[in-house]
Amino acid sequence: MAVEFNSSSLEARLLRLLQKAYPITTKEIERKLSISESKLNRTLAILKTKGLVAVRPLPDKTYVDLISQNFRFTGRNPSQQKKIKHKRAKKPGEIEEYDGPMYG
Repeated sequence: MAVEFNSSSLEARLLRLLQKAYPITTKEIERKLSISESKLNRTLAILKTKGLVAVRPLPDKTYVDLISQNFRFTGRNPSQQKKIKHKRAKKPGEIEEYDGPMYG
């Protein structure tokens, strides 16, 4: 059974990054996701217990490997989000038209 993650959670962001960038170090992950070392270590511990990642410490760097693709993301897809309509900017000297009733 696949492990489910909310698509906006830190775990999901980390898994997406690991899918795109390989090999990657913990320092690169901290920089790309803008998170602290302790927060990254807690998140990696969660993913390690679920059997999705492996951490390979070397003398000078620590690498993170994605060892299982048995997960999926839930939540809204960016294409499902409601689009925002923006008003057209007025040009200098342009007069706004009035379509309401006219009183004289």
